[in-house]
Parts: sequence; structure tokens; C-alpha cells
Amino acid sequence: MDTDGQLRNLRDFLLVYNRMTEICFQRCTSNFNYRSLTMDEERCVDSCAGKLIRSNHRLMGTYVKLMPGIVKRRMEEMESKAAETAEAAAPVQPLAGTLATSEGPSAITTESPPVISSSAAPAAPSAGTAASYPSPRAILVGDEGFDQSKERRGAVMDDIFTQCREGNAVAVRLWLDNTENDLNQGDDHGFSPLHWACREGRSNVVDMLIMRGARINVMNRGDDTPLHLAASHGHRDILGKLIQCKADTNAANEHGNTPLHYACFWGHDLVAEDLVSNGAQVSICNKYGEMPLDKAKPHLRDHLKELAEKLGQSLTKVPFKDTFWKGTTRTRPRNGTLNKHAGIDYKQLSFMAKINENHSGELWKGRWQGTEIVVKVFHIRDWTTRKSRDFNEEYPKLRIFSHPNVLPMLGACQAPPAPHPVIITHWMPYGSLYNVLHEGTNFVVDQMQAVKFALDIACGMAFLHTLEPMIPRHYLNSRSIMIDEDMTARISMADVKFSFQCPGRMYSPAWMAPEALQKKPEEINRRSADMWSFAVLLWELVTREVPFADLSNMEIGMKVALEGLRPTIPPGISPHICKLMRICMNEDPAKRPKFDMISAASERRKDFHILGRPLYKLDASWPKSSEYFTGDVFGVAVNHLAGLVYVAQRGDDVPKVLVFTTDGDFMQAWNTTTLEMPHGIFLANASSDPTVWVTDVGNGPYGHTIKQYSPSGKLLQVLGSPGKAGSGLSPLQFDQPSEIFVHDPTGEIYIVDGDGGMNNRLIKLSRDLQMLWMHGEKGQGLAQFDIPHSVAVDNSQRVWVADRRNKRIQVFNSVTGDWLGSWGSCFMEDAPYSVRLTPDQKYLVVVQLNTNQVSLLDAPPVGIIGQCRVVSSIQLAEDIKPHLVDLDQRN
Repeated sequence: MDTDGQLRNLRDFLLVYNRMTEICFQRCTSNFNYRSLTMDEERCVDSCAGKLIRSNHRLMGTYVKLMPGIVKRRMEEMESKAAETAEAAAPVQPLAGTLATSEGPSAITTESPPVISSSAAPAAPSAGTAASYPSPRAILVGDEGFDQSKERRGAVMDDIFTQCREGNAVAVRLWLDNTENDLNQGDDHGFSPLHWACREGRSNVVDMLIMRGARINVMNRGDDTPLHLAASHGHRDILGKLIQCKADTNAANEHGNTPLHYACFWGHDLVAEDLVSNGAQVSICNKYGEMPLDKAKPHLRDHLKELAEKLGQSLTKVPFKDTFWKGTTRTRPRNGTLNKHAGIDYKQLSFMAKINENHSGELWKGRWQGTEIVVKVFHIRDWTTRKSRDFNEEYPKLRIFSHPNVLPMLGACQAPPAPHPVIITHWMPYGSLYNVLHEGTNFVVDQMQAVKFALDIACGMAFLHTLEPMIPRHYLNSRSIMIDEDMTARISMADVKFSFQCPGRMYSPAWMAPEALQKKPEEINRRSADMWSFAVLLWELVTREVPFADLSNMEIGMKVALEGLRPTIPPGISPHICKLMRICMNEDPAKRPKFDMISAASERRKDFHILGRPLYKLDASWPKSSEYFTGDVFGVAVNHLAGLVYVAQRGDDVPKVLVFTTDGDFMQAWNTTTLEMPHGIFLANASSDPTVWVTDVGNGPYGHTIKQYSPSGKLLQVLGSPGKAGSGLSPLQFDQPSEIFVHDPTGEIYIVDGDGGMNNRLIKLSRDLQMLWMHGEKGQGLAQFDIPHSVAVDNSQRVWVADRRNKRIQVFNSVTGDWLGSWGSCFMEDAPYSVRLTPDQKYLVVVQLNTNQVSLLDAPPVGIIGQCRVVSSIQLAEDIKPHLVDLDQRN
């Protein structure tokens, strides 16, 4: 067989091996990042791959043995061909199939992950983007190389798009692991990888891309967002994921069509309903004056009209407005060719405007291959061969495309042929964080935007700290943080210093750790020093001031290093952010946290909510007098129609219910003898039913019941058998019932039964007390409970249950009782004790007794539960133990 035939067979072998590896990943793990597999998962993958290799030993053995010979012969052919063409004074035309890296042909070794180019199906564009492929115990070789035909080059670039279209999760995962691959690049039509995955319904690939930082509202050349494609193809699960990530449900493409237009046109009823439930407007017109309702079939049109009216939408037509000419920022995929060229032809650079100039060089705004860029020109004295070699070795390491919070260096021009060494990076319209905070740009940084910047920086630094070796001579400060068009903070690799740039000089000492100013770089812990710099950035974000602005760099460096100069935290800043800054700025570097700890916490926003404007704050003056609290408070309920607050308390010879106004004035106490040990208290807040419900967990003659009272305290009815603990077989025989929730306007009743008793149940009753459905099994599995403690129902037919001892919230369909999902990651430290929804249904309010905390969690969009995310929280004093909570539905 000739060499080309052997290479074709070798390619077939690689495809088989890729598929075998994918099977092993699917069997052993759901982890999207190969580098973060646990030891058990990695052993499982290796064992699985070994078994598959043994079962295909003939195929494997043959081509593993043939591989070195095939490679050698192909390299010899390539060298021979190059020599012949050189003698003929003709341009070298490399052969198809030559093994190559981004810098040219190279030998294949086992010391580093090899380069692989995989092929797609013949009908689709051929694959070929080079990707780092850390495969288990095998050497893989790519067969795409130096073929310079336009068709072949397009095939190489289309590799990731093909993999996303076909749902090749393993190939996508490994492609993403290569830091030189940009997941926000676009193909010839501006389709990003996320566009293709959403179009083809590849949910697993969508998860990976979102997790790695894909832009949710990116537009192709026709202004379609990924949400347009998911909606038009009816991929409801993907639609939910995008909406949860704040996709714009009313984004209009070049024809003025929104995702709802397409969902209605193609008859995707559930998708259209989900869009409307999550803010899509039914009355927005496209260029041709058509609303989404005009595209829908009659039954769907009527349903969406009813739903829109229920949600308060106007049905009046909203005319199409083309805002493109007004300079509206539109997020486009980046040019997919930009991350393929490390070396750049200086003649292709267009210098448009000088931004800055100093003794070390010039900064220009320019264009390259139709893309706006920033060009940094270095003024280096005595440009020696050694400096040139160092430059060539160092700049490729800064081409990091694989993280959304890292801004890569696109490439460089060597000197000569360029007059000076040059590097280029993406143009950022808002400039640096320093520009935004201190130089009067049009960008307004409110408190919530400051939160986002802090989280972006923490996530980017956490990623950079995983690189081995770490990027040397990177100095974290607000000038090295760039702000992208979508208001994302990105750590600029173009600000990393080269080894030949003023060795020994200290840059931006105001942000540097004391030990970094006192010792040599090799003598300090770089990760700890970066954490100090991050603390100064936090100070800068909350104060909007330049650290030590009245001192020169020389004075700052001396005083920080030798005299203990530190940023002064002004009054008025939350004690929580002060504590975080002090931890990050600990004088002992070993006691500072790591960025992965902060970035993990950022998923829940627990550590950073205090930077932003709190959605709620503690009113320490309510009630106006505490003398009426003679027992232990266990529950609270608000009647927003009457402006009253009902408080349930326990104790001997104390009134079991106290009534206050919402302003804090005491109104009355219920001296009823029919309550023994109140646990939960609830008001339906309906004008037709202003009654008060109380759960009683006592063991005496009135316990194990749920009682309904008039607003003045008159007993109306009792559910359960007073004084008798019930069994799980009878729905109205309770054992320490925890809480009741009456849904307005249906009057349907939801009960969680089992505050430590034998029952662990969620029960739904009709208005006339007929059981509709029940979950009643103790355990840790789906729809099982261990002390179901609180229950709430939202307007999207979802029931939220605080499953206390299991430290999670479970979610059910209110109509069918079907289990929808659960949240546990927010409750690792302490269990959820109570759950309620804010009036706008955007957040869940959850209290945790043992950590003295009240938290607000993002309510997920209709159709998806996803993972919990804390957006704000209130830390209470040590002696305050929140148990059950309620909200005033007016505000």
C-alpha cells in the first residue's frame, strides 16, 4: 500500500479511536473538562479505553506499529519535494497530508500532547482545526497539513463548527482545552460554535460552550442570535439554558424577526409559551409589520394572547425600529482566522490613530484582516539576536483564546522586517478598567457592574493560575484589565512584560504586594502576590479612587515595602467586603485565599453581593417595640391587603400569635388556647380569603394539626386529628406538620408534613380538601424528603420545597406533582429552612438558620431548573436564627 493509502487508513483508525474514547468518557464521567477529572474517573477512562483497544487489537496494533514509518516516509517525501521546488526557483507547494503544527512540520513525540485534525462526514465541511488532544496512553497523528488550497484551508477552520454541528462532545471538549482556540470565533457566515450547537440541538455541547464562556447574545451576519436558532428548530431544553443565561428574548435579526416570530411560524407551541413567559413580547413587529401572533396558528395565537394579557403585556403593535445606524453595540463572533496566525505580515497592518506614546513605545488603533485591533510598537535599544529569540519564544505563550476573561495577544511582527517589534490584540471599545473608573468615559459603572467586573477578574485569574508554568512578569492592576463591548472584564496578555523590557523594574507598585517589592520574583509566591493585587482592585472598585494617587511610583514602592503603607478602607463600606479585602491582603502570603476559591464562590455571588446595591436590607427598627415578644418566635406572615404582620411564637403562658402593622406598631395578641406549639403561619392574601393558617407541632391535645383562623383569631376549622400523630397512609393525619401554602387564586393547598415526626410528605389538596397528589417517602432520592420544612408555589406551576435535612430545595410540577429538579450546591454549609418568592417572581428568598443568613436566589426561567445561584444575601447577627420567612407582596 502506498503512503497516501496508509495515511487514509490511519485517518480511519483515528476516527475509530476518537469514537472509542468518546464512549469511555460517556461511560465514566459527565465532566466536560478532561483536565479536572477525578482520579477514579481517569482510571475508569483508561481502563475502558484499554478494554476497547484489546477488543480492536488488530486495528490498533497494526497502525500503531505502522505510524512511525508512515510519518518518516511522508516527511522524507515532503523534504524531497521542497528541495526540488527550491531548485526550480518556484514557490514551495507543501503536499496534502503533511503533518504540521502551527509553526510548520515537526516530529511527533510523547512528551507533549500531539496535534490532531479529525475529518467530518463527506457531506459536511471537512474538519481540521489543530487541537491539543490529551488522549489516554496513545499517540495520535493528524493528516491535514500544508495543502494551501482555499477549500482545504476552509476545511481546517471549519473543524470546531463541524464538531458542534455533529455533537462530538469529546472533540469539542478537547478543542476547548487548547488555550489557542477561541470559542467565540465565527465561520464565513458569522456563525459561532454556539450558533451551530443550538441550531442542531446539541444540548451537551451547548452546556460545554456556556460553561467555558461563550457569548449568549452573539449575532451572525444576519443578526440571528443562538436563541433565534434554538427557537426556530424547537429545541426547548436549549432555549431554557439560553434564557437562564440572560439571552435577549426580544433580539431582532436583520428582518426584524425575534425568536418568538420563528417559534410561532414553525408551530413550536411550548417554545413560544416559554418565550412569552420569560419576557418575549407578542406585539413586536418585524420589517414587514408582522407580529409573532400574525405568524401563529389560531390555537397558538389565542393561547399566547391570553398568556400575554395575564402577564400584563400590551397587544398594541410595536413598530419595527432599525437601531443599527445609531451605533448600537452588536456582539459579533470574532474572525475565525485571527487565532491561526502567530506571525503577522507587518505590511498588512493599517495604523489608524495613535493612542499613546512614551519612552518604551507607541500604542495605535489599527486594522488587520478587516478587524479593529490595538498595535503596540516597542522601542527597544540594541535589538540583538538574543532578544529576537526571546521575543519569538515568549509571545506565543500569550495567545490564550480559551477563557472569556482573558484577552489574548493575537500575534506579533518581528524586527526585521518590521522597523520595531510589534504585538497586536483586539480593540476594546471601552479601554481599560482604569479608563472606565477614573478618566470620565461615557461608561457608567453602577454597583452591580462593579460586582461583575470583580467576578470576571477573579475567574480570569483563577484560570491563569492553573497554567503550568505560570505566565511570568504579569502584573495585575486596573490598567491591565480591558473592558469588552459586552461589559466583560478581560485580563490583557498584551500587558505582560517581556524578559528584555527593563529587567528589575517595578511596574504599578500601588497594586503590588509588599513581598513582591522586597524580594526577587523567584523568591515569592506569585499566586499569593496576585491575590494582594486583587484586593487593591476591590478597593478601587468600591471607592472609585486611584490608590495612593498623591504619591509618585517611587514613593509608593518605598512606603509599601518598608513603611507599611496600605490602602485605607473608608467608612460606609460593608463589613463583609472589608473582611474579604483584609483576607486577600493578609500580611502573611500563605494565609491569603486562592482565586479558585473566590471564583467558585462567585457562582453563588455569596462573597461579592455586598459590592452591589442590596435588593433587601435589614430594618433593625422593626417592630417599634420588642416588649411584646415574650416567647420564642417561629414564623411570620404578611397580610399585604390589610397592612398587617402576624407573628407566631412559642412558650408557656404566652400569646401564640402577635399582630403588628407593617410599620411596626403593635395591634393585638391572640390569647387562644387552641394553639399548642405553632410552627408555620400563612396568609392567603386574597380578598375572598383573608384567613390565617397555623401549623401546630405540639404533642398535646391540640398538636399534629393545621388550624384556620379568622384575622381576629377565631378558630374556623382544624385539619388532622388533634393530639394524634398520624401515619403516611392518611393525607389528613399529620405528624408535626411544618408549613402550609394556599395558592391564590385557585385556593389549592400545599402542605409539608414532617418536622421531625414519622411523616416526610408533600401533599396537595383541592379547595374542598380532596387530595390531588402526594409524595410521601423518607430518603435522599428524587421526590424523597428528610424533614420537608417549607413550601411555596410560583406563577409558573412550580412547587418549591425546602428539604431541610437533605440540604436541598426540590421542585415539582404543581399540576401533576412530577419532580422537576433540585438545588443543593447553595446549601453545602447549612440547610434551607424556608423558601418564598419575591412579588415579581424573579427571586427566591431562602433562610438558613445555623449560618444566620437570608439569601436571594435567581428564579430560573420556565422550562428549566438548572443550578441555584445566590445573587444577594444578608448576614444576621450570631444570636439571630432565621426560621421561616414571608414577604410583603406589595413591595
